[in-house]
Amino acid sequence: MSLFSKNILRPQTRVMNMNGLPPGRRQGIVLSALLLTLAAGCAHATAEVQPPPRIVTLPPIVITEDEGPDAATGATPARYADAGAYSAYLRGKLAEGRGDYAKAAEFFRRAAALDPDSPHIFVHLAETRVRTGDLPGAREAVVAAIRLDPDLIPAHMILAGIASSQQQVDEAVQAYRKVIELAPGQEEAYVYLSSLQAQNRDIDGAEKTLQALLEQTPDSAVAFYYLGHLHAGQKRLKQAREFYLKALAQQPRFQSALAELALVYELEGDADKAVERYRELLTYYPHRTDIRRRLGQLYLRRNDLSKALSELQTLQATDGKNLDLRLTLGLIYLEQGDYDRAMEEFRFILAANPDSHKIHIYIGAIELRRGNAERARASFEAIPSGAEEYVDAQLQLALLDRETAGADKAHARLQALIAAGTANADVYDMLGAMLRDAERFSEAQTVLESGLERFPTDEGLLYGLGVTLDLGGDWERAVTQMEKLIAQNPRHAHALNYVGYTFAEKKVRLDEAESLVKRAIEVQPEDGYILDSLGWVYYQQGRYKDAFETLNRAREMAQDDPVILEHLGDTVLRLKGPAEAQMWFQRALEHQDLKPKDRTRIEEKMRQMTDNKP
Repeated sequence: MSLFSKNILRPQTRVMNMNGLPPGRRQGIVLSALLLTLAAGCAHATAEVQPPPRIVTLPPIVITEDEGPDAATGATPARYADAGAYSAYLRGKLAEGRGDYAKAAEFFRRAAALDPDSPHIFVHLAETRVRTGDLPGAREAVVAAIRLDPDLIPAHMILAGIASSQQQVDEAVQAYRKVIELAPGQEEAYVYLSSLQAQNRDIDGAEKTLQALLEQTPDSAVAFYYLGHLHAGQKRLKQAREFYLKALAQQPRFQSALAELALVYELEGDADKAVERYRELLTYYPHRTDIRRRLGQLYLRRNDLSKALSELQTLQATDGKNLDLRLTLGLIYLEQGDYDRAMEEFRFILAANPDSHKIHIYIGAIELRRGNAERARASFEAIPSGAEEYVDAQLQLALLDRETAGADKAHARLQALIAAGTANADVYDMLGAMLRDAERFSEAQTVLESGLERFPTDEGLLYGLGVTLDLGGDWERAVTQMEKLIAQNPRHAHALNYVGYTFAEKKVRLDEAESLVKRAIEVQPEDGYILDSLGWVYYQQGRYKDAFETLNRAREMAQDDPVILEHLGDTVLRLKGPAEAQMWFQRALEHQDLKPKDRTRIEEKMRQMTDNKP
């Protein structure tokens, strides 16, 4: 079975930061309303690509900078009332440019003291105090600026950001609305207001705010993007897709819109379009390692290992020390049978992080595939008892014990885990299965029932108990057990198939059997063994032509499984007689996987056909 189908490879899911604006007409000094961090030039999209359950992060507040010596307010040196104030202001700007915000704040404080009637100095003082974490001081400065100039837009934007971060929602809303009143076409205020509304679960209000922006600026890519973002957060994928496409019609290289549109396609199940958008994004922005990683993960989910490997190898060229990336590459190599390269990746990880016990599991898997049982054992035994992976290692060792030292040693290892209280559900399941294989059904039942006392909803234990009851001769209790599992998980294909096949074998409730097996096929349409069950139901219903067609397809899927060949023989016997049936029975007898009890049954059928010949 594929390593990936067993979820050994699980790409990590990160919270999606859907923030960011497209490259716009202006550069900005940015104040994050959530983190209150000012950083120049952050008007570009920086979205990572994971689905947002809801909007929880406010986008950065952009204070427009135009050309000129005082970008925040448009002031020129001539507007300074005092030469000393201007000197202190310039020294503050120099310190700010060096990133020394504490010193910059001190110079701006001196400038404000020398020129207390200059609102723009108070704006700069507020900005630098925000950077140093002095929010009360920043609030005091920005309030002074507004008192001097009630229409100063940057001051209201900073105040809104401070209020928002301090959970003063009403004050923040009022400040954003003031900006919109002063400058009805300014996108940023609408966007931040709508994000604040969405954060406070006023989704309708947020949508109305963005629609109001569209009334002012009908071609606003930002408005379309955030409307898409808003609908995506509410899982309204069709509407989200439409708005993202409108945003891209205005700005084809809008990073966040491209990334989130690709994600919507993923969620809608249209992997081809998702790949197309991710590739388009990488064409424009090849440095976006998060998108390349996402694309690789998408290929992995499609089990397209070669394309996934290509993307991840490209990442490795620029991020070769990323251990998660190297782990993923190692697992792909392992899956492809390239054990040398897989081992190289795993050894690199162990050298960088000797406590990465999971890697010993993978190295052990490689040694097992190479036929080196003792090296595999050494890898599994290298995992200490306190490690999270210890129980998984013991499970692997139990399997090795059974092959090399006998079933009793394997049973003892698993029982020791149970006695120590460290066993997970898989331990009970494996021990139950081993006892069942040894036809020790009563003991297996006891183990599985004990496991269910600790893990009452574990599907593996519920299913295993049902199988054990059936093999122990109590098929009615087995069906009851499987029905409990189906009630818990109506899409458990194997439980559905089990009950349907059992009814067919017992020639009871055949209509229900057909319904159950068809439900199983909906979940796993490529499973030849489930399709065999449907063919056998048709046989028991007397629908021999339907049975033959279905069983023949099942045979192709399951690669001539001997039991399916036997079922075909039974069906052909009804349709065409002994001569044709004998061919199918003979093929079943020649199969290397045929179990002794099945051989005995098929030979008896052939003997009866011979005895009944005229």
